[in-house]
Amino acid sequence: MGSYVNGVYVPVLGEIGWDDEVGDFLTRSGESRVNVKAEPYGAKGDGVTNDTAAIQAAIDTHANIVEFPPGTYKLGDGTGLQLTGPTTFRGAGRRATVLTTKNAYAFSAPSTGSMDEVYIQDLGTQVRTGSTSGGGIKAVSNSYHSSWDISRVECSGVGYGAGGTDPLIWLDGFIGGSLRHVRCANAGGDAFKVASAGFVSNTFAFWNCGISNVSGQAYNLAGGSMAKITGGSVEGSAGILVADHVSARIKEIWFEGNQGIHVTCTGASTNTVIADNKFHNTTGANHIRFQNTSHYGVVRGNTFQDAPSTSDYVLIDSGITGTAIGPGNKGLDRDQHVTDNGTGTVNFGPDRDGWMPLMSKLWVSPSRGGVLYLKELATDPDAAGADAGYLYVRDNGSGKTQLCIRFASGAVQVIATQP
Repeated sequence: MGSYVNGVYVPVLGEIGWDDEVGDFLTRSGESRVNVKAEPYGAKGDGVTNDTAAIQAAIDTHANIVEFPPGTYKLGDGTGLQLTGPTTFRGAGRRATVLTTKNAYAFSAPSTGSMDEVYIQDLGTQVRTGSTSGGGIKAVSNSYHSSWDISRVECSGVGYGAGGTDPLIWLDGFIGGSLRHVRCANAGGDAFKVASAGFVSNTFAFWNCGISNVSGQAYNLAGGSMAKITGGSVEGSAGILVADHVSARIKEIWFEGNQGIHVTCTGASTNTVIADNKFHNTTGANHIRFQNTSHYGVVRGNTFQDAPSTSDYVLIDSGITGTAIGPGNKGLDRDQHVTDNGTGTVNFGPDRDGWMPLMSKLWVSPSRGGVLYLKELATDPDAAGADAGYLYVRDNGSGKTQLCIRFASGAVQVIATQP
């Protein structure tokens, strides 16, 4: 059996190690490690010296683990660290170990070929003032990367609307990976971008990540991505964009002061589940919007507070099919809830007062014995089909509400007028 800081022997699995503090599997003590400050590498970590060559020399040894003791490691203008193979990069904490960059990414993977089993943990990256490009981590490949893990990392840009439009973390051409407890802030572009122009499957799980003060998207998911986003927060940014060929599960996120979730695609189906999130004080746009063509979306168990200043909570554009809303969404009250311009059926669940919307203008209350609630229509509906009639309410032109039925012939019968 190998030796570990913490370890056990499991007959089926063989030799494994576990670090109780950080919750990650560790390699055996006999596997290779290098310390970037140790000789012959000699990185200073003083925030002044250009440490690029020293750290790259440590990486080029192909050691299993590259360790960054506490310090601020300045990388040269326009140069970052180039990944060369399966490696664990481990710092002393995202505020204790910081890599600063200018016009480059701190970590970059090759643009051709595959690179598997890369782990970046417990460190931070910071884009320096004056930078117009670059960010924290970039892995964009024409092939497949797999088994990446980015954990307890903090990536910071120059500031909101500054430093160029590159995403802080840009991942493309992946089979799978995870990002856990990652923080992104102060950027002119996206926080996370996961895309694949060739429809390569990008499968990522985001757990308890926090995004604030970015002028692009918090999560930009596009082109063949499959993403599960669970927990964390999105504050002061443009929200989450779900685009073509994407299957997304978005759960348990706190949205504050941003544009929420925008699901859009052109010519391709998108499957999106939006569940158990909390939307608070989202300003200037919809909490949730389904736009363009065919979608299969579910919106359930969410809490809506403080309606957008100019828009509805949920907007379903024309051409949308297969979107289901409910059950259990709180705050979707019957007077300000959903605008449905879609052509498909939208199935709703009860709001916080127990009203069940059957359509955007028709509500039923099971708790009140099936009482119907109808909102006035701006104009009379078209004539009903054969053997049918439309029941609706309208204003009679004098401020009184009328209950009406319109028949297939086009004739309208006023059933009752408000006293």
